Amino acid sequence: MPKKYVQIDPRDNIIVALTDLKIGTKAIINNEQIILQEEVKGKHKFALIDLQIGDEIYMYGALVGKTTKPIRKGESITIENIVHASANYQFGMEKSRWSPPDVTAWI
Repeated sequence: MPKKYVQIDPRDNIIVALTDLKIGTKAIINNEQIILQEEVKGKHKFALIDLQIGDEIYMYGALVGKTTKPIRKGESITIENIVHASANYQFGMEKSRWSPPDVTAWI
């Protein structure tokens, strides 16, 4: 049976619907049952936990928004109940190291 929803990263507090899901659908995530409170279209998201106004929304392990209204576990995440947000970023804050691969075999 194909999976109908997915948590992309363990830090995510919203879940991605892979197909259209009907109200009352039971989702099991992290051994916890969530009953959808409304229909959720494929590629849209629903809340993994109860969220209050101002709570941060995480998807793909990154901060993507903040709630503007309370959202109950199993309710849809929409542009009406969240606003875009992101973590602060400054160029050069994180150092990365990259070593080029050995390509001498192709020269």
